[in-house]
Amino acid sequence: MIAAMFWRISFGSISPVVGYITALALRYLRNPDKSLTPTTTESDRNCDLGKWLHGEGAKFASNPKFTQLVAEHAKFHKAAASIIRQADTGKSVLEETALGGKSEFSTASAKVVGLVMECKKEFSK
Repeated sequence: MIAAMFWRISFGSISPVVGYITALALRYLRNPDKSLTPTTTESDRNCDLGKWLHGEGAKFASNPKFTQLVAEHAKFHKAAASIIRQADTGKSVLEETALGGKSEFSTASAKVVGLVMECKKEFSK
């Protein structure tokens, strides 16, 4: 779902993707309309990146960077699902707490982005 665009752009410039992901999460926090579900979001196998990591990309499973990317990608999805769960309770969720620089979502997102870039370098050798 949200991380899908990471792989679709073939490790290209990912800053627009990060902006899109954050905007989507922010929009959902402001209007939790049930268009996103925690269960679907939590699965790291539904987005294009996850499909690639667990499918064609599995050929890199012996690479430590790849293994770390798989783990961090799963953490990212868990963090995103947690935000959806919080928003769906109807309680006010502070945007800075959910999406800010020190949030689990932001930390996981940054790690995935960094690892995608590292894997790009390593896999294109």
